[in-house]
Amino acid sequence: MIENRRLSFILCGSNARKLREGQANLLGSRAWRFEMFPLVSAEVSGLDLLRALTHGLIPSHYDSTRPDRSLQAFTDDYLKEEIAAEALNRNLSAFAGNAPPQVGKENGEIVNYAAIASDVSVDSKTMRSFEDTMIGRFLPPPAKPGSRKHLVATPKFHLFDPGVARILRRVNISALEGREAGRLFGTFIAHELRASTAYRKSSRVIHYYRTKARAEVDFILNHRETAIKVTISRNVREADLKGLEVVQGTHLGKGLI
Repeated sequence: MIENRRLSFILCGSNARKLREGQANLLGSRAWRFEMFPLVSAEVSGLDLLRALTHGLIPSHYDSTRPDRSLQAFTDDYLKEEIAAEALNRNLSAFAGNAPPQVGKENGEIVNYAAIASDVSVDSKTMRSFEDTMIGRFLPPPAKPGSRKHLVATPKFHLFDPGVARILRRVNISALEGREAGRLFGTFIAHELRASTAYRKSSRVIHYYRTKARAEVDFILNHRETAIKVTISRNVREADLKGLEVVQGTHLGKGLI
């Protein structure tokens, strides 16, 4: 109908997995793809960051008076159903039941494919395809020639929403302080960057940077345009800036803001 009758359609609520398995390839260049994310800061007047980290940014969750019940229902029903469907298609029965808690544990961490695969009883090669479920994204290290010798070469993983990440990690935070709040804040910033990139149809590339000596920058945009270090603290210490100082002194740091 697009081709022969010049009709336009908007398909919303589409399941990415089903689209890939169905006839989406027949659309060719005749259909444009848009992604919709949970709320971003520009959509929430007077964003309450603590609420964003605890409730998450799915609209009904952010406004909920009982966020834990809403988030638990979401992870128990929607996430497990989606992952179970992925598992069924790939014959990964063990993947369906064990993956969500393990994925929560890995949120904001450098991915250990072998450990996760062992926990959920699948091989590490299969675990690398977990991003297909669309509940999170891998953040790769820089791919510039010569940069990997001193860098950790494994990607980081962030879930798509800080509230979902919190409930899967089974943690509570009551203030913008501490390691868990910092980890969720990193997931919030990852979400903001990905959503901004998608909504603007930008070609921006996002990496993270960590040396084998543990100097780290959470996000590097467009290889060397901007470096972002994420931390939650009442006092920013000189040690918090170590990663920025290290990356600024490398070939990646030329031109960094």
